[in-house]
Amino acid sequence: MLSSSGSDSDSDFSLIEDEPMGPGPMVEVDWSEDEGVNPSPALATAGSLAAPSPDSTPDASLTAQLDPTVAARLAQLDAELQANPYLYPQHVERITLLDEHHCTAALETACAAMHRVSGLPEDVWRRWLAVRTATCATAGDVDPVISLYTAAVDDYLSIPLWLAFLDFVRDALAAGTLDLARARTVCTAAERATVGHYSAGHLVFSAVRDLEQAHLESLTDLEAVRAQVVHLDALYLARLARPSAHLSDLFTDYSTFVSNYRPADYATALPEANRIYSRAMEQGRKREAFEAQLVATGDHLSVYHKYVYALRRHPAGTHPGEVRTLYERALAVHFLNPSLWQVCLDHELAADPPATDDAATLCDRAVRNCPWSGALWATYLRLDSLGHPAAPAPTDILARGLAYFKVAPQPDEVVVLLLADLAERRWRHRDTTDRGAAVLHVAFDEAQAHLRTICSAPVPDPYFRLERYQAEVAWRVLDDVAAARAIWQAIIDCHPTTAVVWLEYVDFCLRHESTDTTRRVLSGLVRRTLDWPEQIFARYLDFEQKYGTPREVQLAHAHVDQMRVTLEIRAERTAAEQAEQLVTEEGRQERRRQKDRDNKKKRRERARHSENAPEPATKRKLSPESGVGSAADEALSESEAHELPRPVPLTKRTRVMSPVRPETERTTPPNDRKADDLTTSGTNGDDSATRTVLVGNLSPAVREPDLRAWLADVGSVRNVHLVRDLTGTLKGYAYVEFCTPAMAARAAPSRDGKTLADRTVTVRPLAARGPDPRTVYVCNFPAGTTEAALRELFEPAGPIRQVRLPAAGRGKARRFAYVEFDDATAACRAVTTLDGQPWPGTTLALSVAISDTRRAKATPPAVVPKLRDPRVLVVGNLTPAVTPDQIREMFSSFGTLVDVRFPGGDNSRGFAFVEYSEAAAATRAIATLDGIPLDDQTLSVAIADPTAEPSGGRPPPAAHPAATAANPARTATVRLTNFARPLVLAEVRSLCAEYGDVTRVHVNKEGSKVFVTYATIAEADRAVAGLHDRWVKGRPLKLQHVVPQASEEADATRSSAPLSSLTAPRALRRPTRKLDTSGLRTTPQPTVSSLAPIPSAQPQGKSNDDFRRLFLSTDPKK
Repeated sequence: MLSSSGSDSDSDFSLIEDEPMGPGPMVEVDWSEDEGVNPSPALATAGSLAAPSPDSTPDASLTAQLDPTVAARLAQLDAELQANPYLYPQHVERITLLDEHHCTAALETACAAMHRVSGLPEDVWRRWLAVRTATCATAGDVDPVISLYTAAVDDYLSIPLWLAFLDFVRDALAAGTLDLARARTVCTAAERATVGHYSAGHLVFSAVRDLEQAHLESLTDLEAVRAQVVHLDALYLARLARPSAHLSDLFTDYSTFVSNYRPADYATALPEANRIYSRAMEQGRKREAFEAQLVATGDHLSVYHKYVYALRRHPAGTHPGEVRTLYERALAVHFLNPSLWQVCLDHELAADPPATDDAATLCDRAVRNCPWSGALWATYLRLDSLGHPAAPAPTDILARGLAYFKVAPQPDEVVVLLLADLAERRWRHRDTTDRGAAVLHVAFDEAQAHLRTICSAPVPDPYFRLERYQAEVAWRVLDDVAAARAIWQAIIDCHPTTAVVWLEYVDFCLRHESTDTTRRVLSGLVRRTLDWPEQIFARYLDFEQKYGTPREVQLAHAHVDQMRVTLEIRAERTAAEQAEQLVTEEGRQERRRQKDRDNKKKRRERARHSENAPEPATKRKLSPESGVGSAADEALSESEAHELPRPVPLTKRTRVMSPVRPETERTTPPNDRKADDLTTSGTNGDDSATRTVLVGNLSPAVREPDLRAWLADVGSVRNVHLVRDLTGTLKGYAYVEFCTPAMAARAAPSRDGKTLADRTVTVRPLAARGPDPRTVYVCNFPAGTTEAALRELFEPAGPIRQVRLPAAGRGKARRFAYVEFDDATAACRAVTTLDGQPWPGTTLALSVAISDTRRAKATPPAVVPKLRDPRVLVVGNLTPAVTPDQIREMFSSFGTLVDVRFPGGDNSRGFAFVEYSEAAAATRAIATLDGIPLDDQTLSVAIADPTAEPSGGRPPPAAHPAATAANPARTATVRLTNFARPLVLAEVRSLCAEYGDVTRVHVNKEGSKVFVTYATIAEADRAVAGLHDRWVKGRPLKLQHVVPQASEEADATRSSAPLSSLTAPRALRRPTRKLDTSGLRTTPQPTVSSLAPIPSAQPQGKSNDDFRRLFLSTDPKK
């Protein structure tokens, strides 16, 4: 009976004996001897699955030539399977090795051993079938092969195995080793098993039809031909009535069949067939949607459940066995899902009349595929009570289940199995005779012994389910109240605070004790500390309302109300204690942070005092001729700094400038103060990256001193950066920079996986980080963008693992983010679809690329600055209230606008860019709009210059830091500003030396500018291109060429710098009256032929062009 694939119980296809197949002991095979000996009975499966005895022993030299390594591995696998016969990978490996080395007899033994305890995959079935077919081919005996094919198709629904089975039957029928009756038995079983398979059932029908068609063509007797035609006609019509994906092809084949063999009946047979065909096609359309979903989702289990639900809702259009076949299709894919097996069993056991053979075989398949499920073993145990005579004995099933749980203990599942066995015995011995009571007592003792043997825990079942069931049986079945009371007393002694256990005990008392006894139990429970007091309160009040007097009811309410108030007070006290502990911990952490800040401040004061000794408060001026400070300005040693008296803190008024540290080499910073490095970790320079490590999985309580102390054995720590989010909360990782790359290289192997603050910390070299194909880098989105908005924008590309929005400060986010996807395909899709697209509701074009941390560290090559575009205008002197629509409306009348850009998004920062399609329109706009008033401001309109630096410190979008490359008036000296303090001249020289030979480093009087002189102008050009806007210690450095007249001596004596070029003017107010330039101080510049001479004597009326030339002439870069 092919019970795995069909639901019909009247099939006579019983070619394999249904005998219990317990796991049995595993016997080790001696691989050094001849494998042709008969396998051990312990290894052979029961009944027809046992390997047939060959007529001759295979060649003994086959195993003698077996590789010693393979033989040792096979012996090891035998030992492992002897200890635990349920190891699925070991079974598969063993069968694979035997098949590769052609050990046929041992292969059959191994396959049979695996089949007893587990389901076999299709490739193992094919190997076993090939060996069995080859063994039986010489003897001409087809029964062992048919039996094995029957077991294979009975294991799970497989269209390829059915087709192979039918091919074997066809060949055996043609060879005369199989009669037609047995062949038709196989064909009938195949058709019934696969007729409900909508997408692939037609393949099996075609094989069956071809076999019957071949038999028809071989007949010569007229009566036999007519009978075969009738048989084939009935076969066609029965198949036409079942929905199928290829029903139209089948109808065409039937039309051809009628034309060839029943031409006289064609006019009457085809209309009837067409009616059947039309009804089946209509039913098939309702199934096509589910079949398409199965293909799209890869046979997802939820689609199968919906499919079954839809078929059950319309039973009129559902054919017999179709739901079971659908379950079999699902089980072929999800065979390790116990809930699916359970649902299929429920469907099979609910059949009317029940299919006894199918249920027993299905349960056996379920427990072989999911032996860890106690619910499946329990269902198998109940078959005998449900009236299935084909089911094995419950004792055998219990033994098989316990045999598995002994090698793979699972207490909860064992309890489920034991409870099912106890329920089975209670049903069989439901009489209250002494013999029945004794049997039940023995059953409970055996169950407890099994549980203690399998589970080594002191309390195998913390819920005492066996004891509770025993008390229930003693009370309800055996009517032994004393025994039940003793069991309950033991349970509540073990669970004194579990309300559910107490409620069950109250039920027991209510039925077998007096009312006063139950009242005493409930009143005592009200005063107890339980996990669910409200349940006890409700049960107490309900009891008094049913059985108590009005006074007792009132006393119960008062008692309960008093306990509720007590519980509220207790809860408030607990909350207050927790809050106090939290405040105490926060205060402790705050005091610790304040102490760290005070210590850092003291170290800075000591360092400042030692560097400026013997006059710590006096200002000093470096000699212009010396590149470094004098010996008197060098820092004191660490011991001398400790001996100096603590300096008096300077007030804000006296702290006018930052003292400059002398340019002295320091290989290792002092231990009592933090070394301030100009090149911080993770921001620039490959050397910095090699000195930096990433420390992850940090506790929130870890602070910078903790990390320094933890890494003190590795080497000297130069800098520690604990990363925080927008709210200031630590994110659990930090960047630690050492003084040398060797120290950083030692940190990962010596500290990775160690414990810090009760956490296992990870340490990774920062230099090892590279491109991450699953993470994209996103920038140029509006300020205030949240992680949720970024997730919503990028989710269509694929599943997102996390969105990282780095914080620039407490409550502030940077204007870039990292979006990490589950796979690299989604990241590539995000780059393709979103790069260059505008942010929704704005004109900002997103920049999206695959994240590569090494790209940010690489020194940018010097590039040629962009040329001025006569179509692009810069509009300055705008008020914050000006909007892009106003600018667009104002400038659209002079020509076709290509774009209007506000650098700050839609908010005005004082200037904007307007781009026309042609230069003539830009010229007309300048002539008309330059100098007109707008919102009490005088508008400034000019051609945008991409080589000029705006007043805000950063170049506009089209600018480049190497703008001075186009300026012919430049020297080998560059000016460095916007650096972090305190400044170490040795580090400045080391940083600038990357781009050429540094001949001199000089600081101006105020300490706000550093002048670096190179040997050649080309080296100075490389320094400007490489260091300008390079982030060092949280600030972007600014580098500019020093013009010949603006030497460092002149800059040190001037009180202010010359006026800058205003490509993007900021709060520029254009005078509308005559301009007096007699008091304006300008720097002489080379004559530019395109500019008119600037008068400087008498005040004259100036036009807009004159005013623009005035500002352009004062720019050192022009």
